[in-house]
Amino acid sequence: MDANGLRFSMLADAAHWRALDATHYDAGCRTLTLASVRQLDAPIDAARFGAAISALEATPRAVDASGSVARWDEAISAIVVHSLLPTDATVLPLAERPNDLCVGHDGVLYVALAGAVLLHDLRGRFADTRIAGAGFAPWRLAAIAPRTGACADDQGGIWLLERGSGRLARLTGLPLPTLTPQPDDYAPTVFRPDPENCRPPRLALLPGVTWPAGERPLALASQVAASGLALLSWGVDGTALLRQLVDEPASRRPAHLSAPLALAGARYAYALAWVDAGTVAVRMPGRRDAPAFGLPALAGATSADPLGAVYPLAADAVEAPFAHHVDGPARYPAGAAAAEALLPLSLNTLARRGEARHWRDGPGGALDALLLDSGQHATVWHRLIAEAAIPRGCGFVVWVAATEQPEPPPLGDAAAWHAHGFGLDIAALAPEAITGAVPTAAWERAPSELAGHPGLAPWTPLRHERGQFGVLLQDARPRVRRIAGRYLWLRTQLFGDGRSGPQIAALRAWSGRFDYVDEYLPRLYREQLFGADAQASGPATPADFLSRLLANVEGVLTTLEDRVAAAHIVTDPATVPEAQLAWLGGWIGVAFDPVLPPARRRAWLADAPRLARWHGTRRGLALALDVATGGGVRSGEIVVLEDFRLRRLMATLVGVDLSDEADPLLPGLHRSGNSVVGDTLIVGDAQRTELLALFRRELASDSENDVVLAFLDQLANRATVLVHDAVEPQDLALMRRIAELESPAHVRVQVLTATWPLLVGVASLVGVDTYLGPPRPPQPARVGVSALGLGDRIVQAASLDPRLAGSSAVPVSASPPTANAGPDATVAFNRSFDLDGRGSSAGPGRTLDRYVWRLLPPLA
Repeated sequence: MDANGLRFSMLADAAHWRALDATHYDAGCRTLTLASVRQLDAPIDAARFGAAISALEATPRAVDASGSVARWDEAISAIVVHSLLPTDATVLPLAERPNDLCVGHDGVLYVALAGAVLLHDLRGRFADTRIAGAGFAPWRLAAIAPRTGACADDQGGIWLLERGSGRLARLTGLPLPTLTPQPDDYAPTVFRPDPENCRPPRLALLPGVTWPAGERPLALASQVAASGLALLSWGVDGTALLRQLVDEPASRRPAHLSAPLALAGARYAYALAWVDAGTVAVRMPGRRDAPAFGLPALAGATSADPLGAVYPLAADAVEAPFAHHVDGPARYPAGAAAAEALLPLSLNTLARRGEARHWRDGPGGALDALLLDSGQHATVWHRLIAEAAIPRGCGFVVWVAATEQPEPPPLGDAAAWHAHGFGLDIAALAPEAITGAVPTAAWERAPSELAGHPGLAPWTPLRHERGQFGVLLQDARPRVRRIAGRYLWLRTQLFGDGRSGPQIAALRAWSGRFDYVDEYLPRLYREQLFGADAQASGPATPADFLSRLLANVEGVLTTLEDRVAAAHIVTDPATVPEAQLAWLGGWIGVAFDPVLPPARRRAWLADAPRLARWHGTRRGLALALDVATGGGVRSGEIVVLEDFRLRRLMATLVGVDLSDEADPLLPGLHRSGNSVVGDTLIVGDAQRTELLALFRRELASDSENDVVLAFLDQLANRATVLVHDAVEPQDLALMRRIAELESPAHVRVQVLTATWPLLVGVASLVGVDTYLGPPRPPQPARVGVSALGLGDRIVQAASLDPRLAGSSAVPVSASPPTANAGPDATVAFNRSFDLDGRGSSAGPGRTLDRYVWRLLPPLA
């Protein structure tokens, strides 16, 4: 609500835009933009159809984590591996041609044969094993992506697709390692698990996966758990259909296929690969690129247009399915033995025109809409504010209509819709809409018209291009140009140049016009035309012109009045602008540590009274650490412990009450300080010296009293801050600075990290130096770092090329080349640069004959 009592309705989130046509909601930037689309114009003829059928007959290649490529060599009837070594290696001779090759995340090479799957362990843990399913003929494979988080599934395995029928199966489990003792090696009296292998290799069909008649499944691809398994099939006319496997254990429904998503223009696409969590790429016969498709964000979509991103293929790309890979970008076969990475060109291809609405037709013809409701009939809608970025050569038109009923007027009713232009070039982009006296928006210097609000847009304002744009809502055709009605409807048309387009972070429509003519001027200046006369075409009435003229003044004054009325927000830690946080802290003498983020600075200001009251105490130190770490003390990740409380001895003292409800060793137990005979009784003189501290000095000698005083001095005026979680070095340094500032000068505070969660039997103090945490994943053993028995493992690398695995050294003559692209440099956007590979060197006795440049994807 502004200073005049007006309210606004806003469109800003993905759920607000119910109908998208050639537009896209960018969840990362939280903006509405033109979609990245293009048309696939490659014709499908008999030759290309034949090429697709031939490509389906090819055996896909497999790539491991080191980039070695396995392929089927028909000449020698064996699986051959091409790696960084100069010669290829024969890995697995076979009597029959395999249908598919796939390296799993468990380090196993899976080979699809006519009626079974062959498991060949790249680490040599077990002998080659065949797994057959009753009547199941595996044709295509995909490694099961490992899950992350609490439900981690690192057991590996693969998905299997049967040709023709499209039956889907899952193979999980591994044979027992041959190097471990076998069941027959144990004596009969030794207790052993039954069965010996709790996860043997098992091939299980998915009964809920069925395909419609006439649909031909032919490819599958697996990605992280968020994306799951995708399957590609052909419709009756060769239309490429994309489906996903829906597996929801909570619903108690068996795994099944989702509704098909038709890939526009991708007829007879024969291969499928995930590009990222929301994008897939396909191979099409005769194309020198791999078209990409984005999964629709809106449920119920039946088709997807190809994205504008271009994924080119190398000149020697082979017409065959994508190569199976363990990690990294998707790969495709190239040349005789390679598998190149599928990477996009740094070039946008956007739709030149698109539209978005906040309503659509729902199931059964019902209206699915986000209603912009003023709450009162005959409401005069006031202003339309857009937080947007509008590059030169781009713009957008907002068509506005108002109704008294919660139903939009027909889209073809030109009289009901009123255009409002945004952007300097919008008149040239949409001449059919921006004609005559159609209003166009003006750029405002402030990021938002809301007082003290930084705006929802992720960019900084730039005159006429980025920031806040405002326009007075009006109908340019009748004599009285007000737009009145209880409900407002907005149709947004975006225009771009194919390389860039407008971005809309928010649209706000203010309702209930505050008219200076009606509020402040005599009645003779007010509007005299109403009804049909007011809606007649013609020049605006003098009263209407005056009203719109004074609206310019009202827009400036209302903004100033809002800032005055909202002046209190700059003194509230929760609402003060980020730039003024240090200024507000200066009022009360608070200086922030440079590494504190804005959210923690606000929390520090909010807790400033308590921090000042308890400064120099254990409670104050704990509060300061809790604020600086975002609740680390409250969650138990950080414990502040005064060292003198560790003086309590585990000894039986008859008649001495040591109960302490706040005992740091066993917190919450009222009798934690009392020793119990049989559990903590100390027999002997090991603790005799320290026990003397509990009695009078006269009972001990001078030397014994000196020992007692030294013992007490070790724990006096000292405190320890235990950090129970892995923290970044800068965060640990922040805690040390806070501990130094918040503790008295005579108290020595040390900040220590607890590396291991719980060490049973090694003086573990529950709640003090122990904590609960996620399972620690096994790490490769590191010389000088790892300790025997503490979790690190010596793991043999899973490599397709046996010459690169194990302890066998690579001959010096086969050492890999060294790449050097020249000195590191940072280049500004849209600037050219040179890469110089002359600093590269070959292995001993070898020479370089070519340079291969690859653009690596950015790190996540």
